[in-house]
Amino acid sequence: MQNQAIEILYFDQNDRFKDQLPRTGELAERLASSNVDDWYLVKLSQSVHWEAQDYWHLLIRSRWQGKELSSGEPVSIFILLVSAERLPLSEPINPESFPHVAWGMAKLTAV
Repeated sequence: MQNQAIEILYFDQNDRFKDQLPRTGELAERLASSNVDDWYLVKLSQSVHWEAQDYWHLLIRSRWQGKELSSGEPVSIFILLVSAERLPLSEPINPESFPHVAWGMAKLTAV
């Protein structure tokens, strides 16, 4: 799924972040934390601006048990911000060390 195009929409949890979405981008890398291996680094085609900083990368993961991004159907996701200083990421990642800004909906799209 690397380099797969993706669309990310706002879903819930942080109305202040709502104006930053929707965004498109591509799945740059699949990553593992200490207990799951389905986090994805997304490289955005347009940055999001949050708390005086621009972010070009997000970490996302399905919130729905048994529902993967690869299903092709819209999936509810966690949205975490990744600053340029944190790249490249090394495994295992610690999701708690990234700002969790909202829940979203993600759908893989045609390139």
